[in-house]
Amino acid sequence: MSKKQTILNYIIDIKEKITRIKNKIHNISLKDFSNDNDLQEIIEYNILIIGEAISKIPNDFLLKYKNDKFYWRQISDMRNFLVHQYWGTNLEMVYQVATEDINELELYIDKIIEKEGFKNN
Repeated sequence: MSKKQTILNYIIDIKEKITRIKNKIHNISLKDFSNDNDLQEIIEYNILIIGEAISKIPNDFLLKYKNDKFYWRQISDMRNFLVHQYWGTNLEMVYQVATEDINELELYIDKIIEKEGFKNN
């Protein structure tokens, strides 16, 4: 598999997980989210996948679309936090990522898909 095809696979996974998060949390309040363990697990799992995929994409590629190493590192660090310090997960932070921060990431992912000519077959 070519490097571009591998990156495409990660980008498509990220796009799919963003869509899943947004569909699941749409019109859900923080209070409802805090009381729904199943929804919390769904959202956290999809954030984990996004963070893992981001960590597999070369930095030089990502920096073409947002020239901020810290931004991309935060995404993979969120994954690491959820995996290794799951007992200390702050639901408000997860909720913010899922309802606000995810929108910025989606813009970059859409830009990558458009500029690189990636299409979800």
